[in-house]
Amino acid sequence: MATKVDLIELEARIDKLDKKLDEKPSKTDLLELETRVASKADLLELEARVASKADLIDLEARVMSKADVLEARVASKADLEAWGMRLLDMLGGMVRAANDEMRDWMRAHRGDAQ
Repeated sequence: MATKVDLIELEARIDKLDKKLDEKPSKTDLLELETRVASKADLLELEARVASKADLIDLEARVMSKADVLEARVASKADLEAWGMRLLDMLGGMVRAANDEMRDWMRAHRGDAQ
């Protein structure tokens, strides 16, 4: 059973998290949240320590689900993959242009060597 001090500390942490939720989360914040909110079992364990079910429902409403965090990571991974493909296309174009330039130079100077 949670003591009054535990509940006061929990309330202070909830208020701090509530203020953070008002800010736009960064990718680092999302990854940190993913490690802190591992599963529904964690919320059930918290329910056993919190004074009332209403407190837990309020907390659940304010905490981002793990699925939301994973969705954010997948979106960012897709963005990175798309960026990587654009970079590869650009580098491929540069290599082709350099090869064409070298081939043209060799053709132009082939007569000089003879």
